[in-house]
Amino acid sequence: GYANTVRPEGWEKFGTGIEYAKDCYERAWQIRQDLPFVASGGLGTAMGDKREARKWFDRVVSAQLDFRPAYQTYIFYALYPRWCGSLEEMKEFGEECLATGRFDTDVPLFYVETMFRIAKELEGDWAEAFKDSKDFDTCTNVLTRYMPPDNAPTNPKTIWKRWSCASGLSALSTLSGDYQTIRRVNKYLREMSGSGQ
Repeated sequence: GYANTVRPEGWEKFGTGIEYAKDCYERAWQIRQDLPFVASGGLGTAMGDKREARKWFDRVVSAQLDFRPAYQTYIFYALYPRWCGSLEEMKEFGEECLATGRFDTDVPLFYVETMFRIAKELEGDWAEAFKDSKDFDTCTNVLTRYMPPDNAPTNPKTIWKRWSCASGLSALSTLSGDYQTIRRVNKYLREMSGSGQ
């Protein structure tokens, strides 16, 4: 059940299980520090403990910088307001991802994902989330940079990236009232859908 339906004995078992899992992941990481999924598992045991979560997150990225599940887990379980984080911390983490400059990976894209998550946390108040025009421009530039060219080979990765970047640009263009870009991007999405891609 949800947290408010869990009985005291259930929380006790949960706490015991988490501590056991932490110990197992710690021992596993000591053996294989080169495997990102080992540290990512440890990250999942650090819910609500920002210091512990950051320790495990840093371990993940030291093994593999662009291990996507770790970024999603870290944002959700360590930075969301409901887990003792804040919107400001979410934004700072997004800026940290962007500052890596590693556009050969998806890491800077987490700046965009974080800004979109902030908008969702604000109950869809995109204007509030993007009240600083710099954030809006940065998201637009990042999405444009990641959009695969039309002549890029068609494979699952480029298809996903086209859809996600085009959808993000469409959302931002709607926010800004840039109807020309909205029409262009929506046409692009329809053509992709019609082509079976």
